[in-house]
Amino acid sequence: MIIAADTIVYSRKQFFHKTTNKAQAKKNLMLLSGKRHTLFTGLTILDKSQNSFFYLTKTKIKFKVLDNSEIKKYLT
Repeated sequence: MIIAADTIVYSRKQFFHKTTNKAQAKKNLMLLSGKRHTLFTGLTILDKSQNSFFYLTKTKIKFKVLDNSEIKKYLT
């Protein structure tokens, strides 16, 4: 059996891909600060008989306004 899952953030008419460095993470946090965004999480299960099952959830989130010290804490 194989189980795989992934999540992506959507806000302000764009997808936020996973960050690879602190500078991009800081930029993303500043863009999301005080804003609503949507998380999409997909889950796929493949069983021994090659049957596949796919689930997608959509979660609405509102970030509080983050100040610079809070963003710095997230990044450490």
